Amino acid sequence: MLAPMLILWLIANFGPQVIVYLLTGKYYLALSPVPSLLTELAIMALNLALPVVAIVLARRRSSSLGRALAWHWNGWSTLAWGLLGLGLVLASFPLVNRLVGSTPFAYGGGFGPLRLPQDWPLLLLLLALWLVSTLGEEVMFRGYLQTGLSERHGALVGLLGAALLFCLRHTPADLYWGWGAPAAQWASRLLQLAAGALIFGWIRYRSQSAVATWITHLLLWLLVVVVLS
Repeated sequence: MLAPMLILWLIANFGPQVIVYLLTGKYYLALSPVPSLLTELAIMALNLALPVVAIVLARRRSSSLGRALAWHWNGWSTLAWGLLGLGLVLASFPLVNRLVGSTPFAYGGGFGPLRLPQDWPLLLLLLALWLVSTLGEEVMFRGYLQTGLSERHGALVGLLGAALLFCLRHTPADLYWGWGAPAAQWASRLLQLAAGALIFGWIRYRSQSAVATWITHLLLWLLVVVVLS
């Protein structure tokens, strides 16, 4: 069952990138903001939809979907685990920077201040990406992959396997933004990404819910992309 999971991961995370490159001759992040955001939205929509379709087709029972994706609200403890995950991830960033003596390379070009009403399509795309990106990554990585790998190979393999695939999913964008960056900046970026992936996996394991990591991801995305950028 490992091969179908990896195929779904490949299609969702790299299929749209290949298609856009074949159509435009450019990596999607090199395009103007709207097509770039639409491509990222397509990637995240596939991360959300493909695991759901695969599970429904394989099991033919919609009641099994929540269990297969670990999509449970276990009372207010789910929120508590999500907030703990946010605190741990935020705390890991300065620790990594201090360890390697550098911050990561700049990630993303930014859009500058939005001017409404003329920029409302861009604002709607950013809001959609915030919701679909966080939901799609949690469904794919902490839901579908970590749950499936854990059931077949144990919790440790599930956590580490999903974390590794999560990091690899970011590799093309990292190469694009970090090409030519100093080694210390690369070390900071990779260690931050690995620490975040492991923390997300641990929160998913301890809370027994991918909803908890979605809460972490929602708030982290909001803080890092909107507030701190």
